[in-house]
Amino acid sequence: MADSRTPRGDRLPIKLIMPNQGKEKRVPGGGVPPKSFRPVDAGYRRSLANQVSAIRDAITPQVKKSGVAPVRVKLLTKAAAKSHRPDQLFCAETCPIVGAGRLGEIFVKASPEGLTRLVKVIESNRSPQVEKELSCVEVIEAVTPAYRRRGGSTRKTCCVGAREVRMASSRACACSISERIRISRNS
Repeated sequence: MADSRTPRGDRLPIKLIMPNQGKEKRVPGGGVPPKSFRPVDAGYRRSLANQVSAIRDAITPQVKKSGVAPVRVKLLTKAAAKSHRPDQLFCAETCPIVGAGRLGEIFVKASPEGLTRLVKVIESNRSPQVEKELSCVEVIEAVTPAYRRRGGSTRKTCCVGAREVRMASSRACACSISERIRISRNS
């Protein structure tokens, strides 16, 4: 007859942990508070709120057709890193970020309701994170047809043969005509 008890090696051990036995150490909170790139005072807030109000009036015809319009937000040069992007300022409730242009340039999707909420955030939100994000913003402007025609730049252009030459102060850089056609199709 076989022994009904199993040998000691076949049993699986169970470890019992009492409630006060397995305490974990608290990890201290890290990081420094957000640092502003410029002082955010009432005058600066009023300036940004006026820019947003002017945009709301400027995009009215486009909003009637499509419901939304693109708006360009130019950031300070020293705040151009992705980690400094104003995600809380331009969120789904206000005007969500839809893309990025050149260095320090983002595009947001603006609706009249979103712009109204954005003005309220600019004027009333005093949290350190929003103040830091406000300090990153240099200018907020509507994307106009003139801006689209010049390909998003303020450079002068001229066509030479099959290539287009863009003149920027004393330098000239060449781009293919196919790039120009692609840009004009997108605008």
